[in-house]
Amino acid sequence: MLRLADFNTYYDADSAVRQYLDRKMEYMANRKDVTFALIVPGKSSSLDVVGRARKYTIRGKRRPFDDHGRWILSPRELRRVLKAERPHLLEIGAPFVSPWLGHISAAGIETKLVGFWYQNVPTTLAGSATRFGRPLASIAEGLAWSWARATFNSFHATLTTSSVTAETLRAHGIENVHETPAGVNVELFTPLRRQTDPERKLVGYVGGLSEEKGFGTLCRAFPLILASQPGVGLHIAGDGPLREAARDLERQYSNVRYYGYISDPLEVAELTADLDCAVVPGEVERFSMSAVEAFSCGVPVVAADPGGARELVRESEAGLLYQAGNETDLARAVVEVLSWPDEKAQSVRAEGRDFVLRRHAWDRVFDHKIALYRRIVGRLAAWE
Repeated sequence: MLRLADFNTYYDADSAVRQYLDRKMEYMANRKDVTFALIVPGKSSSLDVVGRARKYTIRGKRRPFDDHGRWILSPRELRRVLKAERPHLLEIGAPFVSPWLGHISAAGIETKLVGFWYQNVPTTLAGSATRFGRPLASIAEGLAWSWARATFNSFHATLTTSSVTAETLRAHGIENVHETPAGVNVELFTPLRRQTDPERKLVGYVGGLSEEKGFGTLCRAFPLILASQPGVGLHIAGDGPLREAARDLERQYSNVRYYGYISDPLEVAELTADLDCAVVPGEVERFSMSAVEAFSCGVPVVAADPGGARELVRESEAGLLYQAGNETDLARAVVEVLSWPDEKAQSVRAEGRDFVLRRHAWDRVFDHKIALYRRIVGRLAAWE
């Protein structure tokens, strides 16, 4: 019997992380050859049991300037859970306090520690520091990569959802990196939800409203798109520092609608399925969940190159790329997608959906992960 555990302090702070962990627990609960423990912070401590899976909620401290996220700062409760579960493998999925807390708590317990690289922290820090000048940004990025090497090389392996990110990590000296695909709910994100008027073209963006996510490039590109495709609608869902830019677009153009942050996955799926083109302009993302959700809905994607969705567009052949940060090239790519003949558009939609069913349906993702976990632990014969 393979014993697995997952420790993640982003559970309440990141909806994509929560969705991944909830689906993982649901999958593991029905496996007869695996036990699984999910360990997350919360307002109070509790234990929930589903089949062979258990969720331990450990009372945590609220993070500064964060209405949702919590930290587990004491190793005592975490160590108690790990001693009870004695996992063969513990996956740790937050970049700062959690890795070192995991090491301390797992001391003396025979377990393989695996880090999950969710976020490109060095690049994000460098982008934030550019306001103070490029030299300081370069120093910040260098220090962040030094931290990343020290942290992730302390694990037995590092997992990431992107082959491009895996190559970047290796280039910066991080060892034992493995790519594992991210998953999407293909029953929720489906072309069957599409209800848009076929006579009206609709472009959409779902994600953080920041320059790092490329949202500013989309804002600058939209008037250029309208110049070539009058009447095109733009739907925006998300929140962030550039929310006023989204509101300005909505005030300026009657065919722009800003929804704010949408927490309900069903609403996100309905919005996404109605699009004729999804824009994924992020340059520093390690992986674009919104691109996979768009493909699952049969929606072509226009993505930044370089960017988190670049390899997805290339592998799926279900969209176009544009030069990152270039609003003119972004407008060109969107207009091209909107101008495709119906036969080509339908073919691309089908290719995107098929790509997700083959690579990113949750069962396929977790089947792949179980096989990878077995290779990392390397003691298959002892469990059977």
